[in-house]
Amino acid sequence: MKLAVFATLLAVPAAWGPSKFVPVDTILVDSDGLPSGASSLLESHVSRYNARTAKGGMCVKSSSKVGCSAGKTTAKVSFEMKNSASKGGFEVRSSDLDHVVSAGDESGALQGFLAWIRQVRWSAKETQVPTDWTASHSSDKELWGLRGHQYSSAPHAQMFRTMDEMKDYTLDQAVFGTNQIEMAHISTSSSSYDHLVEFSSAMKDTGMNASLWISADKAAAFDLDKLFKDMKQLDSIFMPGGDGGTLDIKAATKARKSCRKHHPGCTMWISLQELSAHDMDAIIKELKTSTWKENIDGIVFGPHVRVPLTQFVKMIPEGFPIRQYPDICHIAGAQFALNFLSHVWAFTHQRQAVAPSPEFMDSIVRQRANGSTPTIGVGAYSEGVGDDWNKAVWSGVAFQPYRSVKNIVADYARYFFGADLAESAAGLIFGLEQNWIGDPANNTQINKTFALAQKLEKDGKDVLAKSWRLQALVKRAYNDVYQQRRYVCGLESVAGAMSALQRTWSADHRLDEAEKSLEHDCVDKTMSSYKSRVLDLASAINKTLGAEVLQTQDKMLNIQLIDEPVSDVPFLLDQVKSIKKLKSDDDKDKAIAKLTGWTDPGKDGFYAALASVPQSPNLVLPVSLESDPARYINPTISGDRYHSSHWISSQRSVFELYDSSVVVRFEGLKSSAKYKLRVGWGGGSGEVQLSANKKSILQKYMSATSSTKEYSVPQSETKGGTLELECQQKPGVGGSGRSCYISEMWLTVESEDSVIV
Repeated sequence: MKLAVFATLLAVPAAWGPSKFVPVDTILVDSDGLPSGASSLLESHVSRYNARTAKGGMCVKSSSKVGCSAGKTTAKVSFEMKNSASKGGFEVRSSDLDHVVSAGDESGALQGFLAWIRQVRWSAKETQVPTDWTASHSSDKELWGLRGHQYSSAPHAQMFRTMDEMKDYTLDQAVFGTNQIEMAHISTSSSSYDHLVEFSSAMKDTGMNASLWISADKAAAFDLDKLFKDMKQLDSIFMPGGDGGTLDIKAATKARKSCRKHHPGCTMWISLQELSAHDMDAIIKELKTSTWKENIDGIVFGPHVRVPLTQFVKMIPEGFPIRQYPDICHIAGAQFALNFLSHVWAFTHQRQAVAPSPEFMDSIVRQRANGSTPTIGVGAYSEGVGDDWNKAVWSGVAFQPYRSVKNIVADYARYFFGADLAESAAGLIFGLEQNWIGDPANNTQINKTFALAQKLEKDGKDVLAKSWRLQALVKRAYNDVYQQRRYVCGLESVAGAMSALQRTWSADHRLDEAEKSLEHDCVDKTMSSYKSRVLDLASAINKTLGAEVLQTQDKMLNIQLIDEPVSDVPFLLDQVKSIKKLKSDDDKDKAIAKLTGWTDPGKDGFYAALASVPQSPNLVLPVSLESDPARYINPTISGDRYHSSHWISSQRSVFELYDSSVVVRFEGLKSSAKYKLRVGWGGGSGEVQLSANKKSILQKYMSATSSTKEYSVPQSETKGGTLELECQQKPGVGGSGRSCYISEMWLTVESEDSVIV
């Protein structure tokens, strides 16, 4: 994926958006043409606009409301309802200072107004509105009718510190096409009941569908009949069958009956997560029975389902709609882990981070909406709001797929940061995604992205002081450049140490010089200032939003990992100091040779670090990364915690999911040689098998282990010059499906004097 030139990102008119604008002092929104139920929502969005923008100046007026006064130059927005218009559709017509939103229903009218408000260019200097612009939308153009996201009831009952903050955030979600919020991770504390009632009221007030993610055991702890009666709105319940819950048809039936008693349109959804092939087949048979047909309204496809979505939709009996449940908030060890994420980012962020991924997410949304994966929509998994930009892409692309992701991100930047900062902010969002692609040592994009962040600091001081979104993005840019410089310096220290250890000096001299190189302080004054800025911005986020709200699973905002090792310096330093304690020079020489020869497979041999970035040339990817974002076919990388007792190459592994496999290919082998294979196994669960060229079994199914093992490779498998090694787990497993963790491989030529280190 290549990043567009920042300077032209917003300069090219959007295919759907306006190209002409006029400055105004005031915007008067006439609500008289709206259905009565939409007026209060309209006022909420206008109030949100005024609170967010530098100048405000938007006012709702009606025949029954006074107080709005026209300015010197006033734009007027009005509504007209047309019975002929499609449900949920709208048309916006802007001519000079008059703007008309035509729609067939309340939903279309509000969506039309929000589409218009996304195009308003506000700044501290002036407000500009589009002119000479006509745009239309119909619901049949949408990828999905359901576009939802989750809130977590931890660490706060409503995820946010106050109910008003939750409502404000929900209104912002609506601007980009979101129409459902699901409350998840519900506790059974005495206060949880009241909070769920408040949540339902907030969803009604903000025009959202309300859903509950609740496990069968948590549901049993509530008086559901009383709870559902007190909730003002409840549109659906998702009772997970795995990954936090257990499939329980009796509990689902009871909950659905109680919900529909008070909310007739309430639907019950279940998932088939973490099931073995046998159990999944059994449940699918049950779905065909009357008990399940009458009490289950739909099926959820989420993480830890043992087959990909394309296969899943074919397995589910007719009559059950399917809803997607994608994890869009985790960067590693997750459904959509970032492709070949460097250990630098994994060690310093682990699973949860501010990681805008507009191009990656756009690709996933469009793939999952093609004809082979018919689903009714999405209710995305989330932990906090650190994936806010990804939420906007999922909802925005699904709502208006005829617009590019660049247009949607441009809207996002303009809506939240203003016209003056929009271009740089959009560039920053795309740039941060590019920062984490490939080897950080060679990624020149990191400095370009950092320059954009510094420009935003200079040009947008007032916005930065108030906006947690901008604070989070700028913080990431500072941390990226800080980690890159630490990494490059660490690589230089390691290179210097390894060079010294391989010299012809005495053992003690080599060890002393290596120690000097490894003890070099990589953090200079400039880097210290970057780190300080990261800490300052983390503090600012905690004040404007709450660190625990941004990242509910990492309330330190990754600060505790900011100086986590990102190179082999700590490991090598420990090894050097240990070797220095040996008494004889001969022992020291042997230990040094073993240390420096770790990756040396000997003459005519091969070594592969399978989880390396860039990708190891020996690791086989059966399909393109873009076509397999959930890794049902390709292997992915594991390892987000540093351990000083091993080389980094030994700490990170590749692994496979369910019935796929990890395949490693070596080419150019000598036909006359007899080879021995050494495998660094990375642990995991289940039983795994290792074979050569799909013929010879090098290892029969055995329990996964964290160890290094050697295997004799039959010469019949290597004489052709190519050896393909394949690891598989026993077919049909359930759970997370992860297995065949492998970190490194050595293929060495066996001979009388060969030494495998």
